[in-house]
Amino acid sequence: MGRHCARAPPLPGPGEAASFLEHIELGIKEAAADPEAMLLFSGGQTRLAAGPRSEGLSYWVVAEAAGWFNVSGVRNRTFTEEHARDSFENLLFSLCRCEPRARAPAGRAPGRAVAGGAR
Repeated sequence: MGRHCARAPPLPGPGEAASFLEHIELGIKEAAADPEAMLLFSGGQTRLAAGPRSEGLSYWVVAEAAGWFNVSGVRNRTFTEEHARDSFENLLFSLCRCEPRARAPAGRAPGRAVAGGAR
């Protein structure tokens, strides 16, 4: 992997912010449909303008600001993964976050994983 860090463009492109909101809301609604589900927002620090704030944390902050889109019971089952640098690592690190030996919030490996992505 080397010592380089990939950086996304400093500002969202046209429609990208709306896409982020859709992803957040969809994740919340998917988690709400299953009371045993854990929601994990994944992504590392990719935007220089955001400072030391990761994508995973940014999604959580937006969900909080949006009042969890008026969906109850999901906030306390939502966590972040803040090291992934690309889509593959988003999935891999999220699954590792669920690994019981890693003392993950769920305490057990997931039986199913649902990943949101770009259209």
